[in-house]
Amino acid sequence: MGASRLVLLCTRDRPFPGFLAAAARVRQGVAVEETLARWFQPGEAGPVVEYARRCLLEADRDSWALDLESIAEFSFDVSLLTMPVLVVAAEFDGVSTPEVMEAMAARMPQGRFVLWEGAGHLSPFLDAARLAELLRCG
Repeated sequence: MGASRLVLLCTRDRPFPGFLAAAARVRQGVAVEETLARWFQPGEAGPVVEYARRCLLEADRDSWALDLESIAEFSFDVSLLTMPVLVVAAEFDGVSTPEVMEAMAARMPQGRFVLWEGAGHLSPFLDAARLAELLRCG
């Protein structure tokens, strides 16, 4: 059996109360273009962005809001992760900021932080080759 490892991409590990306000906004209606602007960098386009747009338009707002409320209170002690963990942050991610993700990696016994320069929250999914390279080399 090969070595096990975990990859964390643009995520958080601590309670994030800001998602309570986000849940309330989702229940009121989704500002599709504003949300896409938080997730992707200016000028990014293509099938992934269009898929995200469709998902935003078709999302069950109550379920989405419940998910955000759960994330707002979620907490996990990442220092309990004993396997190698690659923590990949997008440079321009406004929620899973590089600072938050680097601090998370530092709390892990075998955490390793990598910054994806020039990327937004969902930008990594626009460049599968670069993502695969980071996962292989990380």
